[in-house]
Amino acid sequence: MSSSLTTLPTKELWNRLKTRGFKLNISFKKELDEFEKQSVKSNKDVKEVMGENIYKQIELFKKLEIYKLSYTYYATIFFSLDVSNLKNFYRYLIIQWHRFHRYQQKSVNSDENSNPPTPPNNTLFNPKLLLSYDDISKITNLKLLQHTILDSFTKMVDEKQTYLLFIINQIGNLSTFIIYFLDMKKYLIYIYNT
Repeated sequence: MSSSLTTLPTKELWNRLKTRGFKLNISFKKELDEFEKQSVKSNKDVKEVMGENIYKQIELFKKLEIYKLSYTYYATIFFSLDVSNLKNFYRYLIIQWHRFHRYQQKSVNSDENSNPPTPPNNTLFNPKLLLSYDDISKITNLKLLQHTILDSFTKMVDEKQTYLLFIINQIGNLSTFIIYFLDMKKYLIYIYNT
């Protein structure tokens, strides 16, 4: 589904990752799609069809439907990341979060009507919503890491719904970097073999 709310249309992002050799958990996506179909057929809520445990895992991504974005693609990309890629993604997101925070502060403080200047931790933007990278870097269990990161994201989105778009765009940006890396890797293998 294409949307100007994301940096790259969802299906295009998905197809690029697949064709470049990124290992996506296709069975997970098919399972989510099947839950959606069963929900429509049985006229039940998806939460009932999936069960509490599975729904809790994808609940944050399910909120994308508000923006008419297919949550199954983003949930699958997220749950296809291994421990090191999840940690790299989280580190990348922290950097972008603080860049976004600085941008927000500059735009609020440059407003001629803001007198006195806005304090750093104003209600418009709370930079403390994310865990530190030190907290994340110590986790080696994949399920625990996924759960911890999703809890952190859920706190962000609970504070302000539009932060979900920030998170999703960072998944898109990281995926674009992964695509570039995979292309470069294939190119280097080609050069090495010729």
